[in-house]
Amino acid sequence: MRLANDIGDIYTRHGHAVLRRALHLLGHTADAEDVLQDVFVVLQQAGPPLPNEPLHWLYRTTTRACLNRLRNTRTRERLLGGLALMCRPPEPLSPEMAVLLRRALAAIPEELRDVAVFTWLDRMTQAEIAEVSGCSRRTVSDRLARIRVLLEAMEADHDHDHAN
Repeated sequence: MRLANDIGDIYTRHGHAVLRRALHLLGHTADAEDVLQDVFVVLQQAGPPLPNEPLHWLYRTTTRACLNRLRNTRTRERLLGGLALMCRPPEPLSPEMAVLLRRALAAIPEELRDVAVFTWLDRMTQAEIAEVSGCSRRTVSDRLARIRVLLEAMEADHDHDHAN
């Protein structure tokens, strides 16, 4: 009974943050609510001990669940024009940019997705991303550079396909 109470407390304190993150990533309330439920089912199935830093664990788990949902529900569509705009964080995130971000997240390799989300959705600094991700700032910088190269190549492919 103690585990259920602990999970209930975590849900009360952080459920809104999980839902907000899922909604930002997925863009649909129903999908975000499904992810919210999935994340807390995973937490319950993990059993004791609960994570020491539940918000960090919840953010990581929610992000991965959303990215998996994006990848599994979409084929790797060609990105639409304007991918180069994603190389700089948008201010603020427009609906069009949100759609573009979701498509890009579905197209880039999994190991780079967290950095992309932290950069463009959460607008975190490289130092903050390094801290949350448990890696060096240099690793974050390298991953951002790889993302930019991939997005520019995808945009060039898209432009080439539409020019013919």
